[in-house]
Amino acid sequence: MNWLLTLPEPQGLGTPEVESLLSLVIRTAQAYCVREGWLVNFITAVAKGQAAPSQVCETNHFAISDTTALVVRGINELSTCHDVGLTTLLRLKPALDRRGHGLFASHYRWCPSCKDPDRGIGYSMLAHQMSGIHFCPLHKIALNNRCLSCGRICKNVRYGIASDRCMHCDDPMWTQFKTPPLLSAYDKWVENQLLHLIAFVSAPDATALPSNWKELFLHAMVPLRDASTSYTRQERYFFEKLLERHLEFPKSLPTLSTLLRLASIQACDLVGLVTDPIGSCSPRLLNIGGVSGLGGERKNYSPEIWAAAEKAAREYLRTDETIPLPSKPELCRVFSLPPSGFWQHFRELSCKYTVERQRRIRLAHARKVEWAISAAKNIVKERLASGEAVRIREDGSKIMRQFGAPKAVVEKALKDAIAEMCIDA
Repeated sequence: MNWLLTLPEPQGLGTPEVESLLSLVIRTAQAYCVREGWLVNFITAVAKGQAAPSQVCETNHFAISDTTALVVRGINELSTCHDVGLTTLLRLKPALDRRGHGLFASHYRWCPSCKDPDRGIGYSMLAHQMSGIHFCPLHKIALNNRCLSCGRICKNVRYGIASDRCMHCDDPMWTQFKTPPLLSAYDKWVENQLLHLIAFVSAPDATALPSNWKELFLHAMVPLRDASTSYTRQERYFFEKLLERHLEFPKSLPTLSTLLRLASIQACDLVGLVTDPIGSCSPRLLNIGGVSGLGGERKNYSPEIWAAAEKAAREYLRTDETIPLPSKPELCRVFSLPPSGFWQHFRELSCKYTVERQRRIRLAHARKVEWAISAAKNIVKERLASGEAVRIREDGSKIMRQFGAPKAVVEKALKDAIAEMCIDA
């Protein structure tokens, strides 16, 4: 081959902060001043032994699909960098469904501190795009998936990674810090397991999974299904359905959520389950899910705290209907009470509170729609009076930021206003 592709060095190998293959491709495309879609097409064409096509394809997260394997093979043929496969999840291909169900978030996500031009890292992590991870593993900051200024979701990952500003309103991404989500104990455990899995996948000296991993996995499931006294009925039903599905479809592989649930039932590490399914799936000796008293003592709350929560809920119901009501979990969180107990103690009040909260949400939505329609008419009238053209996207973004109305409603209001004004003229 007469040419060589020079790639930047992959960052964070062997750690949860490893760079994604998509970020690596985009940094390479920026260095060569070409579009990343063209570069992906060129690399895959070389891997197939064909001429580079002119049509640009859409890039994705490069999980464990056949396209991922083609891109990695093409880069290995075009460059001297042989660590590219460690920026993907290809090492898990014998164990995970290649379609990647539940692996990645539906939209591009980023960490504001990573996007900082002065103190940022200059690349996008693989962990940022995984659906079970909510915080940046480096900065411990909640990940964003939408611009907090205009409310637009970053649907096109190419613009999101290549730019440090929103492609719609041009606001800087590194100043947008959202409120951290409240995670349950299971969500925190899942996030920790996924970070360990990413570190394992990206480690150069990690053990490769056996090619007959599916057979080992099914062999480990049989004793779990037959251990009738060691598991609850729900857990045995999960094992039985899992075996039935994989015996009916021999080529199918478990999804990531299935492996996480199995690891939680077995109280084992996700990496250990992937690397050694038989050793991690030995039947347990005690029915933990069916034994009472092992989860600790039940916490009792004083009647005064429940009375204070009831008083707060009734005061919220007496407020004006324009004021939104907090959800019952938010209300109980103020008094450190479990949300399920609110229904058990005050069933009638709980039903009334839920109905009133939903009614106020519908009223607030109707007011936003009404305001958006009125604002759209005023903008169209001003544009026509000054002889300017109505810009649906820009004017719609302005109305969305001002009133918080949905995009479809705002754009429809603008188009209806234009049609109405044209008919009157």
